Amino acid sequence: MSDLVGRTPVGAMQVIELDASTAQGLEVPQGAVLALISVEGAIRWRDDGPPPTPSEGHPMGDASMLYGGSLTAIKLIAQSRRPVVATISYYR
Repeated sequence: MSDLVGRTPVGAMQVIELDASTAQGLEVPQGAVLALISVEGAIRWRDDGPPPTPSEGHPMGDASMLYGGSLTAIKLIAQSRRPVVATISYYR
């Protein structure tokens, strides 16, 4: 992840039981402008206003992504009833 070179970590969080019933936002530390989001399982995410649902939004499964958009706008939801783990590290 060369985009993290020279970045300063400012916090992290782990959502252990992300489920398909409610979309969750991120707990963004002050000063964070970039997030590394790693997922174990299958989720959908949106950052354009409406919350994702298990069938609507950008799909992501067993992967990591760097996200530099509005950290307070992104929401995650599991695609199935099986709990998903999401780990997020924040950088400035």
